Formats: sequence, structure tokens, C-alpha cells
Amino acid sequence: MYCSSSESRRRTAAALLGNLNPLPPDALALLKELIRDSDVATCHHAMQAVGSAKERSLLPLILERFREPAYRPAAAKALQAFGADAHGELLELLEDPETPSDAKGQIPPLLLPDAGQASVQRLWASLPSLEPAVRYPGLKALNKLRRDRDDLSFQGFEPRELMRLELTVAARHLLAYEDLRG
Repeated sequence: MYCSSSESRRRTAAALLGNLNPLPPDALALLKELIRDSDVATCHHAMQAVGSAKERSLLPLILERFREPAYRPAAAKALQAFGADAHGELLELLEDPETPSDAKGQIPPLLLPDAGQASVQRLWASLPSLEPAVRYPGLKALNKLRRDRDDLSFQGFEPRELMRLELTVAARHLLAYEDLRG
């Protein structure tokens, strides 16, 4: 599909596509190109359009962009717009060893607005295998859900052991830091 060589035209096209809901089938190929665009603003507008329309066929591209720091904020917004429909993919990304740690740490908060029981159970099950910088946001998200959502069951979820692990890791880091400072 043809895409303009003008950055401003591509950006405008991406922004205009965000106003179409549902997206016409011929817009999907264009959006695919615009999500891959090297211009960050164009890509942001395209991801916003996909999120607004909840176009699942383009969800893998949003998840790809989520791995990249420059695109992560816009990708996170688009993923949050998908709501619970994207939780399975987000949890796969969380469990994927190839996903950068800083990206993984931003996944648990994306689950909060509309987490279901299956998302809670899967997040809880994945916590022990995650690195400490990712476990903390996961525990924090689960704690918020436990506090705010009466419709979710936390029976059998006992965070004490993970909290002890987190405190042990934090203490080790603090001691190492103190040793470095001399």
C-alpha cells in the first residue's frame, strides 16, 4: 500500500484514522504501515487509532512496539483501550524472557482497570519466576486489586513469602550500595 513520503501527511492520516470506528478493512493495511513508521508521533497516532477501534488483528504490532521505550507510552494506552481483551497477550509478554524488564514492569498496572479472575491467577502464578524489578509492580497491582475489587477471589493467594523475598533482595541491594559508597 502507498504511504506518503511526507512525515506530516502520514501523521495526519494516522490521526484521522483514529476518528473512524469501526475501521474500514482497507484502512488496516495503512495502519499496519503507520504503526511501523519511523516517526514516533505518527506511530503514536496509529496505535491510538488501533486502540480506539480495538482492532485485534493489529494487536501483535502494538505489543511489538510496547517493547521499545520510545513507543511504550502510546502502546500502553492502546493496550489499555483493549481492556481485558488484551490481558492474555500482556501476560504472555510478561512471561516472555525476551521482553525487556522495564517493559515487563509496566504490564501489571495495565491489568488493573478490568482484571478478571483468570488474569489475577495468572499474574500471581508468574510472580515467583519474574526478576525483582518486575515482581514488585506485580505485587503492587495484586494488592490494589485485593483492596479495591470485591468481585475477585484471593483465597489461597498468600503474598507473605514473596514479600519476604522482596525484602531480602532490597536488603541485599542496600548493603551492596552501602559497600560501594565506602
